[in-house]
Amino acid sequence: MKKKSKIVAPKKKAVVKTKKVVKKIVAKKPVAKAAVKPISTSSNIKKSITIRISGSDIQAMKVKAAKMGVPYQTYINILIHRDAVGE
Repeated sequence: MKKKSKIVAPKKKAVVKTKKVVKKIVAKKPVAKAAVKPISTSSNIKKSITIRISGSDIQAMKVKAAKMGVPYQTYINILIHRDAVGE
């Protein structure tokens, strides 16, 4: 017999912010502002991708994103951009 998985809810939900509010937050945070600079104007088009990430890693990113005041997907995008430009 299979054991039932226990769903654990996060202790504190991240606050969802509007794009306008996120832009203001990013503008105020020097680390985030530097991380979202475009590499070049021709490669500024965003593309969708699909990847598999462990649940614990996603949860950790959600916590860090909430501390920064940005949605977790924006936070992941910042991390990828930093690595891509070598920051």
